[in-house]
Amino acid sequence: MNDVTKKKISNKLKNQKKNETTKELIRKSLTGRNKSQKHKKAISEAMKHYWECYHRKEESKNITTYQDNKTCKNAG
Repeated sequence: MNDVTKKKISNKLKNQKKNETTKELIRKSLTGRNKSQKHKKAISEAMKHYWECYHRKEESKNITTYQDNKTCKNAG
């Protein structure tokens, strides 16, 4: 599957409602998976950044993106 096809599928599936059975199957399939230390650290850093910057987005409109330089200006 090429990148264009993957993008089309991804866009089509976004914002679709899932029924409770599907949610339960997804939850069961993901339960018990282990994350590497590297992955845990990346999640931790992303959440710290979220709470410092994006969570306060309504208060401050002058925020740089995480991908640009991992900082936020006027985070409140």
